Amino acid sequence: MTVRIRYIFILLFLLKKASVFSQTDNCQCSEFPDKNIFSSAYLQPADTYSLSHFSSILIRSTNIFCQIRGYELKSEIALQQQQNDSAYIYLNQATYLLQNYNCSNEIGLQFHRLWAIYHQQKFNYDESLKHCFKALAIAETQNDNKVKAYFFNKIATNFIRLQQYDKAKTYSYKAIALIQKITPSVEKGILLEEVASAYNIYHQVAFYENFIAKTAHISQDSALKLVPLSSFDHILDSVFLFANEAKTLAIQFNDKRTLQRAYRILQAVEFNHNNLHRALAYVDSSLALCVRGTNDNDLFMAYGDKADIYFKMKNAQLATQYADSCVFYAQKTGIPLSIANAYLTLADIAEMSGDWKTGFYALRKVKVIMDSVQNIDRTHVVNELEQKYNQAQNENTIRELAQEKRIYFLLMVVAVLTIVIFIFYSRQKSLKLSQKIMEAEQRLNRVRMNPHFFFNALTSLQVLALKENDGQKMASTLSKFSHIMRKTLESSYQEFVTIEQEIDFLNNYLELQKNRFAKSFNYKIIVADDLDTSDLLIPSMMLQPFAENAIEHGFVASDTEGVLQITFKEEDNNICIDIADNGMGLNHHLKTENEHTSRALQIMEDRIYLLNMKLKSNARFTINNQIIGQGVCVRIYLPIIARNESFNN
Repeated sequence: MTVRIRYIFILLFLLKKASVFSQTDNCQCSEFPDKNIFSSAYLQPADTYSLSHFSSILIRSTNIFCQIRGYELKSEIALQQQQNDSAYIYLNQATYLLQNYNCSNEIGLQFHRLWAIYHQQKFNYDESLKHCFKALAIAETQNDNKVKAYFFNKIATNFIRLQQYDKAKTYSYKAIALIQKITPSVEKGILLEEVASAYNIYHQVAFYENFIAKTAHISQDSALKLVPLSSFDHILDSVFLFANEAKTLAIQFNDKRTLQRAYRILQAVEFNHNNLHRALAYVDSSLALCVRGTNDNDLFMAYGDKADIYFKMKNAQLATQYADSCVFYAQKTGIPLSIANAYLTLADIAEMSGDWKTGFYALRKVKVIMDSVQNIDRTHVVNELEQKYNQAQNENTIRELAQEKRIYFLLMVVAVLTIVIFIFYSRQKSLKLSQKIMEAEQRLNRVRMNPHFFFNALTSLQVLALKENDGQKMASTLSKFSHIMRKTLESSYQEFVTIEQEIDFLNNYLELQKNRFAKSFNYKIIVADDLDTSDLLIPSMMLQPFAENAIEHGFVASDTEGVLQITFKEEDNNICIDIADNGMGLNHHLKTENEHTSRALQIMEDRIYLLNMKLKSNARFTINNQIIGQGVCVRIYLPIIARNESFNN
């Protein structure tokens, strides 16, 4: 089959799929209504586990709209934790689903907002602006002042990063006009803090532009005297006004994140007015609200501010101490310019205290970092000059020969197409690499059975040898144990096994578990007559974690004899597997849930996610209390895979 024919078939498939989606879904997800776009501004670390679990439930939903919401939620958590590569994978999955789903207006705000944040964190400010403007176009149709002001602020921030300050101010003015119409709320406080932060930058830019203009004609010493910060008090007054109102609203609505940032901005105002003790009080208030390991960028800036204050107070010892903390948290952010800025602060303080060794070391680190950044910038400049040169050559040629105009035009089209194909290929390669990394990780995870189980099993063998002196029973137990060990190691290379092999593994595993516990339990494995267990394949080691969870958490505190039943059957063109117990139920599981259990569930979710990506299937699992009686029932749906089916095993 030629490439062209293959693309035609893919296009027809996507069109058909889009048609099915439009018929089966109505652009709504009852489990997850529209989420506030300000959520990322005050999402707390404590929320991430519960939200991650909830997003996994949404992804397993049969409603495509809910699946998109689930991937968006996962990407938001990843962005909050600065895990940009993971966010990219989840956003691409949401993009793939969205392309086949006619609900762009309903989810456009969230979708474009997350892409804008991703590109901003990757320093792709042009791309971030594109998504901000797309989201703003949708926000205009909804006539929501909060949402429009939010994206005006985002656009202004991107223009600031691009050093296009006049454009940035234009959008800050638009944001202020809308913010004045908003009633007091958490969102208004966030918007005011963002405006105050932007105006603080405008103040710094105005000061340094004036400073540079004056130093072009007079000496540096004179310039420092002629350009006092008070010359720009009208901008500082605006900074203070917005930051103070943001602080008031943050206190009123208990928004600690906005309050922490408002304190930092108020510190900058007092520092510029030379009110150093008041500036110190504000920065200490800001630091008190920071969470170590979560607000590393805020900690880097706050400690840098504190070092600057003590530097201005001529207190070299404390200035050096806080400069070291500034460097420490700057390195945690991983942002080159932040790290360079922290080392510059340390170098200035070392110069004041006469510590030339530390100062030299700090400046050398700055040079290494800036050389790295400048190499990237130099590449951009060379490319830009080359493009301008080629454009000039083309224009001269066009004026001389009309016929060659068409040739150059065609060459330009070919170049653009080549770039597009290269970008597409690079992205696909990046996605495949990320998938291979995740698959390699899953191979390792399949090897990781609970170490406590192996230790307890060995202890059981020791008891048999020393007390019961039952050689036959010990030999049988040793055989089961070695069989489990062998199957566990083989599973790292064998992604799929037959149902028959999995049942054999489960029998040995459960018999060994029965020997461990003084309190007995029974188990039963039932296979539907129409299932060919020797021919049908399922992922290896998929059922053991759920069986282990039932025994460890369901039976251990139960007063009745435990019964575990595992059923294999075919349902809705899937292999349906039920793992049911009569234990204590989900409420008890939640109370006794530990890190191993949480990790096991996450591994199962990742394995099913990779399985669906690889086979384009709809594998999933649910965990619920029994409808009749007590206990838990885990239901797993897996695609039907024949042993002789062609796929990469």
